[in-house]
Amino acid sequence: MKSPWRYLSALTLALTLVLTLASPTAAHEGEPLRQFEVQAGPYLLVVSFWSEPLGGQELVFTIEARGEFSGPLTYQVLAVPGPAVNAVPVRAQLALDPEHPQTVEGTVNLPISGDWLLSIDIEGPLGPGFDDVPILAGAPPAVPEWVGWAVGLIPAYALFGFFLAQALRPARDRKNPEVA
Repeated sequence: MKSPWRYLSALTLALTLVLTLASPTAAHEGEPLRQFEVQAGPYLLVVSFWSEPLGGQELVFTIEARGEFSGPLTYQVLAVPGPAVNAVPVRAQLALDPEHPQTVEGTVNLPISGDWLLSIDIEGPLGPGFDDVPILAGAPPAVPEWVGWAVGLIPAYALFGFFLAQALRPARDRKNPEVA
């Protein structure tokens, strides 16, 4: 008879692989969801959205300066509501990307759904520049992501419990043999 722990360890490994492969990826792995090329004065910028723009949630983006210039760049980024959006401008939080010297990473919370502009002001060795990137913030999901994952993984939890019960059953039967 094969050891029940062999089955249990194989099941645990399979469940771990499924959960790891099904989990959301980090924000900057793979390809961005959207990319825009903008000309901010003398600077060619590539703005990449790494998360879906949704009302009430943070938008994760990067701004990469392309071209020949030397010297530091400074940015100021605001999310400006469109004319039909009842909100105030929101300042983005920016940080230098440690892996790419001419790139900044940013997040901005879009408080409500609607049309927005990501207003980018840049200052560098070639002088100042500015441009806007359009954003259409959709409605937030009806169910929070963590609730969706918890409900969606119920069959995995049930299978894990079933196989665990089956793996421990022979040990229980040996301890309490039935009298015929």
